[in-house]
Amino acid sequence: MREPMPYEVAIRQVAPRTLAAAQARVKPQTLVPSIRPLFDQVYKYLNEAGVKERGLNVIVYWNEAGRNLLESEEGLVVEAGVEVEAAMPQEGRVRAVATPAGRVASTVNVGRYDQMGKAHEAVRSWCEAQGLSLAGPNWEVYGHWNDDPQQLRTGVFYLLSNS
Repeated sequence: MREPMPYEVAIRQVAPRTLAAAQARVKPQTLVPSIRPLFDQVYKYLNEAGVKERGLNVIVYWNEAGRNLLESEEGLVVEAGVEVEAAMPQEGRVRAVATPAGRVASTVNVGRYDQMGKAHEAVRSWCEAQGLSLAGPNWEVYGHWNDDPQQLRTGVFYLLSNS
């Protein structure tokens, strides 16, 4: 088995990505079990609406600067969605949303999804070492599926504050 590659973190400007997404408020014990049902709702909606042009899967974590809402009493709002060409009408829990736009610190996780915590930690640690403040929201953009876990690529993005 190959050693995992160290994470390379970079700063760049990103545009918003339009998504059809479903939302949930989660806590640590409900985060992972909530994701698949959210995507199921989105794909059901897209299939019923006849949307053929679809992009990548995205999960947005609507955290706040200086807080870890996942560990808070109120929990963390997450949106699991699929890139679409244009905003679509709301249907049930599925609605049009967009990822944040602006200056981000990002890296790519190569490999299994259960190892992505390391990519998140790498970005947060790098930002702290660089004296950069996180704005709060962060998100993951999932590359195309591959049965070989070593071929999986997931972009991890943290919006940076302007200060």
